[in-house]
Amino acid sequence: MRSTLDSVVHSPSSESVTDAEALDEALFAMATDKAAVAMIERVVRHVMPADIAAAFHASEARYGPGGLTMVETTLLLLEGGLAFLDLVTSPLDLQIPANSEITAGWTRWRVSDSGEYEIEHRDRGVWSTIAGTEIDRDTRTPQTVAGTWAASSAWSAGPTAIVRRDALVLTAAGEIERRGARLATFGGQDGTLSSQVRSSYSEWSSVDAARQDESGQVLHDRYTFLQDGLTVEIHHADGRVERKLGFSLGTDFVLDDRRYTLASEQTILSQPGEAQEATEATRGVNAKWLATIAESDEESEKRGDKRVGPALHPDTLAREAVRKAHR
Repeated sequence: MRSTLDSVVHSPSSESVTDAEALDEALFAMATDKAAVAMIERVVRHVMPADIAAAFHASEARYGPGGLTMVETTLLLLEGGLAFLDLVTSPLDLQIPANSEITAGWTRWRVSDSGEYEIEHRDRGVWSTIAGTEIDRDTRTPQTVAGTWAASSAWSAGPTAIVRRDALVLTAAGEIERRGARLATFGGQDGTLSSQVRSSYSEWSSVDAARQDESGQVLHDRYTFLQDGLTVEIHHADGRVERKLGFSLGTDFVLDDRRYTLASEQTILSQPGEAQEATEATRGVNAKWLATIAESDEESEKRGDKRVGPALHPDTLAREAVRKAHR
């Protein structure tokens, strides 16, 4: 390989190659050199938007210690028959294995005679129809997803409950704020939430560490959707750039393997210091957005909203803890 490459790159004659015929001969020599071909095949190649054939998303309820949880799984299908089984990052950061390799996490897909997508179970040597919803990868814009999106979950054991709530504020101007809150509640010895319930509450926002411009205005993080239809690129105010798995799924929105529902069409961004940690449940203005999300969850449940399964809601114990924390 070295002799072939050196003859093209380092020889005096290669520096003076100007006509198309000589250049073609040099490229042909590289292309027919087995060592050069092997080197090229080993070059790491990442997924490009044109490589993506389709993507599917499935939600599965699983019961385990602490209650029922919802597991979100995204399946990526590439042109040529390769499939990645559990996508949790931007597909553009995914390395494509060599043609002769099917590494861990990868398998093959095909279209059946009836037109259905199927994947191969390599351990059993059988094919099955892909379960889940095909993702509409038409490029989104900030205008189409603007609003406050919320996700909630809970864990409980006896009189103890831990509620997790996350929110995304996405503005039509392309600004993003990520919020989170945790509420741990410890009940009485009889296994019920007594009037002496103890709570530990904290909340945070991505603007807490945001920089400000010369006029004192907060420099919010910004987001954009990339052409693959599965990537949200976040430009942080401190200059960092992150690519996240993100897409619309019907009326929901998935980001970072977490499924959000629209809690409000309002997009009110926080100011630094509004989200504070506390040893007791926060009351007043600092917790208004959290209380709004909790009320939105309950209203959806009362309406029998089938888009949000019971696994996405805190259980009765956790709900009572939220009510007590915001009285």
